[in-house]
Amino acid sequence: MKTKVIRGLLLMVLLLAGNAPAWADGFVLSEWALSNYPSNNNGYVVTNGSPIASSISLYGGNYNYITLPADAHTDYTKIMAADTVVTFHWEYTSFDNWGRSSFDPAFYLIAGNAIVLINDSSAIGSGSVSAWVNSGDVFGFRVATVDGCCGRAELTVSELTERAPDQVPEPSTLALLGTGGAALFGRWRRRMAG
Repeated sequence: MKTKVIRGLLLMVLLLAGNAPAWADGFVLSEWALSNYPSNNNGYVVTNGSPIASSISLYGGNYNYITLPADAHTDYTKIMAADTVVTFHWEYTSFDNWGRSSFDPAFYLIAGNAIVLINDSSAIGSGSVSAWVNSGDVFGFRVATVDGCCGRAELTVSELTERAPDQVPEPSTLALLGTGGAALFGRWRRRMAG
């Protein structure tokens, strides 16, 4: 009986491994592009590896009182090759003398839409996001500067994963496998005890 339980558990592990989704982890740097608006904005990106980086830090522009338009921004973007569920963790720090993200807000971008990560009176913030992105959409990150001076902001993005929507396991599938595993384990324990 012990052998049957072990075989059953092994079969479940193999089934799970066989259906395990292929994750794209990190930033494949050749797929990403940095852009500044206007072109004289001096934002930049720092990566921690090549050709795949596990995180990036995006810094917004800062000109120390040289006038930039109110919508000046630094973007780090890529064009999505397929429908994808993108997940990432972000951390934000404002180095602005006023210490508020409202002067240097951060966003993530999907298909021309800037979705706010932080834009309030906070100097720091963090969180995690999961979002659907369609094939052909431009996806990325933005640090804007409203005042163009007094210190830049840093947006660090890590734990970036891209997963095809059909690779997201349904909760009912996982529950079914878990129930089967629990039943096998319970049966094994009863046999061992009795």
